[in-house]
Amino acid sequence: MQETYKIEKRDWAATLMAVVVVVTMVTSTFVLFAPEASARTGSDSYGYTFKDSAESDGPAYAWTDIVSSGTKLLGSTTDGSQGPFNIGFDFEFYETSYDKFYNGGDNGYISFGGVVANRWTPYSIPSTQLQPDSVIAGWFDGGFCTSRNPNSGVYYETVGEEGSRQLIIQMQDQVYWSARDGSSYCNSGSVWATNTLTWQIILSEGSNAITLQYKDANGGSPYDNEYLTAGIQGLNGGTQYGIQYKYRSTPSTTISDQTVVEFLPPPPKRNDLKLSATTIPEPMSLAENNILGATVMNNGVNCDTAGSCTPVPETDVDVSASIFSVKESTTEYDFNDRSDAEGWTHSGIDGASSKWTQALNDGVGNYNYGEEGTDDGSWSSGRKSTTFSGLFSDNQRIHYDGTDIIVADDGSNSVKKIDTTDNSVTTILGPDLTNLRNVLDVTSDEDYYYTLARASSTYSSTTRICKWDRDDGSMVGTCSTAGRYGTALSIYESADELFLLQTSSSSTYRKIVGFSTNDGLATN
Repeated sequence: MQETYKIEKRDWAATLMAVVVVVTMVTSTFVLFAPEASARTGSDSYGYTFKDSAESDGPAYAWTDIVSSGTKLLGSTTDGSQGPFNIGFDFEFYETSYDKFYNGGDNGYISFGGVVANRWTPYSIPSTQLQPDSVIAGWFDGGFCTSRNPNSGVYYETVGEEGSRQLIIQMQDQVYWSARDGSSYCNSGSVWATNTLTWQIILSEGSNAITLQYKDANGGSPYDNEYLTAGIQGLNGGTQYGIQYKYRSTPSTTISDQTVVEFLPPPPKRNDLKLSATTIPEPMSLAENNILGATVMNNGVNCDTAGSCTPVPETDVDVSASIFSVKESTTEYDFNDRSDAEGWTHSGIDGASSKWTQALNDGVGNYNYGEEGTDDGSWSSGRKSTTFSGLFSDNQRIHYDGTDIIVADDGSNSVKKIDTTDNSVTTILGPDLTNLRNVLDVTSDEDYYYTLARASSTYSSTTRICKWDRDDGSMVGTCSTAGRYGTALSIYESADELFLLQTSSSSTYRKIVGFSTNDGLATN
C-alpha cells in the first residue's frame, strides 16, 4: 500500500519560499517472534536476528531451482569479482537502500555498494576482509569442476510479483579449489569433485529478509563445508555490525542438507520517519518564488514499542509545511576611507598568506591609488607569487584543467592541485625524482595529464615528457626524451598533438617539437 501527501503553495510574495513535503507510506511484511534458547538463533547489536529451520517455528525449506531459467553470471573458477547486477527492486540493508549487487567469484559471498575480490580465505563475521555490506553463504576457497558438473556456476534471477519479489542467487556445484577444472581431483572424478555444494541467497522485497538455503551442504572434500563461513554484515552510522551463523568448525557440526537460515531486520517503530531526498532550486532566487521539496519515508507501524503488537502500517500521519521569509539586508562599504576598514575582512585560505592591504605601497611597488590619488583608500591583494608561498616550493607553471588549477611544483618534484571549490591543495602526481624531477610545466586533456621535466637540473638539455592517467595518477607507457631544452608544454586536443617549446642558445634546438598523444608520445 502506498499513500502520498503533497502540500504545495506557489502564489506567495517574491520573498517567500514554499516547502513541499511528500510522505510515502511503505507497507512491509513483518515477522515477529519470541527469542528461543537455541544455538541456531542469534542477533547483532543493531537488531538483525536469524533463525534456522531446526527451530520449531523456523523458516521452511522451499527450493526454487533457477539453473535453467536464471542468468549465469559465472561459469569458471575465479577469485575475481563480478557485477554490478540488478536486484530487480529496492532492497534495504542496515538502513541503506540498494538496487544492485556484486558477486565475489566462486568464494561464496555477495556484497552491496562495491566488492572486494580475491578473498578466498574465510574470516569470522563481521570481517574487514569483505565489503562492509555483504551477505555470506558459502565462504571458503571455492571453485568449479565443470568437466564433471557441467552446470557448475553462479546464477541469479528475480522472481515473483511486484511488492513481493525475490532475488535468488544460486551457487551450483561448488567444490574446494583443489578440485577445480584441470586438477587431479577433477580429472580423476574424485569425490572432492563430484560431491559438491549447492545453495542459494534469497533477498525478499518489502520485508527485506535475507534467506540462506542449502540444498546440499556436505561436499566430498574436508575443506569445503568444514571451512564454510556464513552470515551477514552491514555498516550503519560508521559502526560495523554483523551476525555469524557459522565460521569454519564453529559450531562443530556441519550444515545439514535442506537447511534454511533467515535473517530479519529489526521490527519497525512507530512514526519511523526518514528524510530520503530533497529538492532545492539552484541557484535560489530572491526575485521569484522558490519551490523546495522533501521526500520523507515512513516505515513506522502502530505499535508504541517495537515488536509489541501485531504491526499495521501507518497511513494517517499529519504533515505540515513551513513558510518562512528571507530577510533582506544590504551592507555598503566605502573603500575611500583608508582609516576605516569596518565591514571588510580578509584572510588566507588553507595555508595561503593574506596579502590584502590598504597601504599606499603594498610592499612590492604596487600603489593603491584611486581616482583621488593618495587620499583614495583602494585595496590590492599584493603580489600573487607570495600569496601561496607556504603551499608550493619553487612552482613553475599553472594549468586550469576545466575544474581545478594544476601546479607544476619544481621544488617538490610533484604536481599539485588547487580545488577551486574550497581552495584545498593536494598532490596528484609524485613526488618522483626520475620522471618529475625539475618539473616545469603541466597540461591535460579529458583523460590524461602531460608533464615536462628536466633531468638533473634546469640547465640540463635532457627533457622528459610523460603521460599520466587522470583517474589514479599512474604513468601511461614510458616517458619520451626526444625533446631537448624544453621549457613549455601545450596541447592541441582535437588533433591529439602535444607541442614542446625548446629554448636554447643554439639555433639547432630553438624550435617547437610535436608529439602524438595517442601513439606513445612519438614525435611528429
